[in-house]
Amino acid sequence: MNAPSRSWITRYGVGAALVAMSIAAAIAAPGFFSLANASTIMLHVSINGILTLGMTFVIITAGIDLSVGSLLGLAGVLVAGALTAPGLIAAVGVGGAAVVATLIGLAVGAAVGVANGALTAFLGINPFIVTLAMMTVARGAARLVTGGVPIGFPPMGDPHFAQKVGALDALHAFGGGRIPIPGTGQGFPVPALVMLALVFLSAVVLDRTRFGRYVYAVGGNEEAARLSGVPVRGVKVGVYAIAGACRVGGRAHGGPAAVRRS
Repeated sequence: MNAPSRSWITRYGVGAALVAMSIAAAIAAPGFFSLANASTIMLHVSINGILTLGMTFVIITAGIDLSVGSLLGLAGVLVAGALTAPGLIAAVGVGGAAVVATLIGLAVGAAVGVANGALTAFLGINPFIVTLAMMTVARGAARLVTGGVPIGFPPMGDPHFAQKVGALDALHAFGGGRIPIPGTGQGFPVPALVMLALVFLSAVVLDRTRFGRYVYAVGGNEEAARLSGVPVRGVKVGVYAIAGACRVGGRAHGGPAAVRRS
């Protein structure tokens, strides 16, 4: 295979494969390109799509983050625990509890990301080792928070049953609601809109901002970037913080996994 062919495959191979798979699916399943089916597909890919956006920043800098799944679990139990805390609901109300719980999850995700980035950037530890260790730490923290017991849907006898259910419904409306659009069946999913907005924002940041150019510079040649005046350490901390926040954002828009109806 000559060099131009390899270059074309590298740049457009994934997109071409996606188009081919879509055409095959449309032939095998009539109605595949309908708005209703498109909205359903967007809903199913939204969580992974948001997670992938954060990971993209890390990968561009030639890094890696293995703590994705464990931090996702930790975020889920923290959001669920805060969301069903009677004291928080009483203090800020049902809608406020949903917002605060989401902010807590985002803050924890970003903080863990900052820790990953700082250990990698300032101590020079390989990101594979750092994030592998953080994977275990986050998983253990989630177990400590829950005591190894799932945070379940409140039982009917719970004196705060109505408030807890209201808080869960408020988060679901934010993370799993739909906007009525003709032709989309039940409506277009809010998580998909959030994912599309974040895709656009990420593209702008990477392509049109100084930080985005720094991200590419660090990934291309870290030492050359440092000698050129690029704040390499700050960039690394920033991309891992973005990755951590996106992980928790994906979980918030998918609903807390630890909360379930019995």
